[in-house]
Amino acid sequence: MDTFANSMLPAEEVALSRTFLAQGYLVVVVEDRAGLARLRDAVAGLAADHLGVELAGDNDAFLNNIHNQVSVAELNDLRLAVINGINNEPWLRETYYSLARGVLDAVVGNELVMQRRVNLSIQLPDDSSSLLPVHADVWDGDSPFEVVVWLPLVDCYKTKGMFILPPAADARHSGALKDFADQTSADVLAAIRDDLDWPELPFGKVLVFSQ
Repeated sequence: MDTFANSMLPAEEVALSRTFLAQGYLVVVVEDRAGLARLRDAVAGLAADHLGVELAGDNDAFLNNIHNQVSVAELNDLRLAVINGINNEPWLRETYYSLARGVLDAVVGNELVMQRRVNLSIQLPDDSSSLLPVHADVWDGDSPFEVVVWLPLVDCYKTKGMFILPPAADARHSGALKDFADQTSADVLAAIRDDLDWPELPFGKVLVFSQ
């Protein structure tokens, strides 16, 4: 049965929804470019303040090379300082929503609840301690109806980004999860690796995905 048969939605919204249901995610251009610039500038400023360094005006270069300013042992303190600082900004939540508002309205609807705090992930080169294992937040009790808006502050690609298991493959592998009861997340990853998508996410785009 075609979910969108006789739909009164605009054709572009139907196309977005079909893609989202088929691959489990969308990569779209940020809708509020000024808001994106304000957010990245604020994050760069908070990071520089925490590290006690001066910004040279190129926030892209600063964030892309921040591994030259902080060690793995110091990384979490930096992350928490930026998270706390950016979440204290009264404009943050409205701005973050504005980055993908139209897409969220199209694929989820406009009756939404937003989590209280925006999170931040920082991955340093060759830092295995900051890698998240294969997971789905629903395994920890999050709603299966939740979607995530994942914003890169630098160009993210290959292992600099994240992987997603598309819905059809997810349904196939989920039925076999019980077989991994005595194994590790690395074993799960090995089993699903060939079915993974690795979306490329340049700065200026945003990833909206289902968990």
